Amino acid sequence: MENIKISIIIPIYNASKFLEKCIRSIMEQDFRDIEIICVNDGSTDNSLEILNKLSKEDSRLKIIDKKNEGASKARNIALEVARGKYCLNIDSDDWIEQGYIKALYERAEKDNLDITISNIIFDYFNDSSKNYILNDLEILDEKMISGEEYINIFLKNNFYGYTWNKLIKTELYKKNNLKYNEKIFMMEDVEMILKLAKIGKKIGKVNKAFYHYIQHQTNGSKKISLKRIEDMQRCYEELFIYFKKDKIILFELEKRCLNSIFHFLKCSFDLKNDIKYKIFQKEYLEKSKKTPFLKIQKGDIKMEIIYRNILKVFPYLKIMNLLFTLDSKVLEKLRMLRNGRSN
Repeated sequence: MENIKISIIIPIYNASKFLEKCIRSIMEQDFRDIEIICVNDGSTDNSLEILNKLSKEDSRLKIIDKKNEGASKARNIALEVARGKYCLNIDSDDWIEQGYIKALYERAEKDNLDITISNIIFDYFNDSSKNYILNDLEILDEKMISGEEYINIFLKNNFYGYTWNKLIKTELYKKNNLKYNEKIFMMEDVEMILKLAKIGKKIGKVNKAFYHYIQHQTNGSKKISLKRIEDMQRCYEELFIYFKKDKIILFELEKRCLNSIFHFLKCSFDLKNDIKYKIFQKEYLEKSKKTPFLKIQKGDIKMEIIYRNILKVFPYLKIMNLLFTLDSKVLEKLRMLRNGRSN
């Protein structure tokens, strides 16, 4: 009889270059009570062929083959069939070190944790000299915090919205009907981890980095486009609705939203991507014509309007550095200046 304790969820799209290493790193773990749910999201390379070969070696590997609809849809489909007490997301171009699953499981079981977090190795493909470890949540191994405490730390300090370095109780998803946002490509993890933390009572940590997050030019999240900005806004809009009764969290979300959008834009243009700022700005403002240049009353949460207004008031984004250290006083001054320009 199968004794599945953890469901490993892997969305796959044209990942043949990395896929076998990823899955073998899971198959070879010393923790055996797992199922490996691989969702082939309409790959046009030989990813499905690799999956079929590996499934013959290990019966724990389950393949779902579907048309291309995005990673969020793939994860949601996998969650529907997941049978483990816990879920662990892994991206198809990443890999994990030996002992990762066992360490997370034992830590979660010790204190009945809802979410168990590990550190991350940023692994630069073909240039290991750049590798570094990211410490996701600075607490001791034996310490636990509440979901509310985690949200506060997340919004104010780290903002590492990854679900693939977190062991999560499956019932958090299923009992609360939580699904990854299928309308967005970027920051769907941010939206999900904050919703999970609101429900989760106990959050803990394994202070070791096992997860290799591979950095390469084909990472989808590195591609710059108008869609990425719209995804950010949609993510925050969903969170504003979800946390509408918590004024403190709403205020922190508002600050973080501005920070995220402008940090993303700064990185995009500093990296000299093929999309130029003026073209980007023109495209965005053209799309925003139907939205009037509105004043935001104190207490209103309408970040899409705030962003459009800032772009019009500051067309060359010279206030970037100001936004990086945004606090409540700066935010209020920004509102006053914007409102003054809109009269």
